[in-house]
Amino acid sequence: MLTTSAAVRQIPSLRSSTSVPDAWLDAIVSAADSAVKAYLKQNVEMRWYEEFHSGNYTQDVICKQYPVFEANTFITA
Repeated sequence: MLTTSAAVRQIPSLRSSTSVPDAWLDAIVSAADSAVKAYLKQNVEMRWYEEFHSGNYTQDVICKQYPVFEANTFITA
């Protein structure tokens, strides 16, 4: 999930609206999460991915998953 119902309830304009049922807010958050991922056509939640690329004497590395938060390089013989 990209956010939680508890995080949404911290939005200043929603803090005073305690009449919003938890089940309804959970459904809205879930639907928005699915809609964002479908629009972007990828899961943008932070995850661990491993990709192996041969050096092939190139300077650029094209990753299948993006955006890249952190990258490590290991050189093996």
